[in-house]
Amino acid sequence: MSFEPAGKFIFTAAKKYNLHKQAASGLLIQRVNRCIEELYPEYLNIWVPQKFKNGKLTIKTANASASSALFMKTHMLIKRINQEDLPQKVLEISIQRK
Repeated sequence: MSFEPAGKFIFTAAKKYNLHKQAASGLLIQRVNRCIEELYPEYLNIWVPQKFKNGKLTIKTANASASSALFMKTHMLIKRINQEDLPQKVLEISIQRK
């Protein structure tokens, strides 16, 4: 009998009940928060990931300067997020101001 990680079991169960997209989106948003904390801790509470759908990650920012800073770091953030072992990849980031 081989060992299977719990994450695989969770995605299998979520897929059975047609919740796999929501589970994958939630996991991706959690990992994005972790990437922001590692790479840009000064923006941890200023850049808030909201949703992920069809390769598009939406991040809300606190103000215009935070939006500009995120825009400048978008490619690096996408590259870092896609290095994670996730079932889906981020293709683009949509920036929204509060």
